[in-house]
Amino acid sequence: VSWSSTPWATATAARPTSSACARHSASEAAADRPIPVDGLLSEEEFQRLLSQRLSSANGDLFSLLRFDLPSVPDLGSVLVDAVRAESGDLVAPLGNGFGVLLQDARAQQAEAFLRRVQTELRQHGHSVTLEAEILSSPDESDRIRQLIES
Repeated sequence: VSWSSTPWATATAARPTSSACARHSASEAAADRPIPVDGLLSEEEFQRLLSQRLSSANGDLFSLLRFDLPSVPDLGSVLVDAVRAESGDLVAPLGNGFGVLLQDARAQQAEAFLRRVQTELRQHGHSVTLEAEILSSPDESDRIRQLIES
């Protein structure tokens, strides 16, 4: 599965249409979307935004990738370049590595993201194998809370 053939934005376009949903205007729908962040966040800001999304009344769907001890010095920049900031994706230092929040992404989409980043690193001469813990909300919300509280 290539990144360009399965954009995650399409996953949010097909929402159920109920009378309540039909009453929402385009501006209200836009207000429900996370504010785009373009760049590496501080760990504190990342944890705050992650906690906010966990507490969302509408049960935000997202996946969190946690990279430990990155062996690539510019991994943060590579991750920032790979996410969809306009969709609410976030990247920040997290513990001894990095955290990536992929808004509206399921675990299999997070795995595709990981493969894409791995390919990009290889194309830039890095011969490392990236490993990341992948957690999806709402199913693994308790584990995600543990990560940001530790």
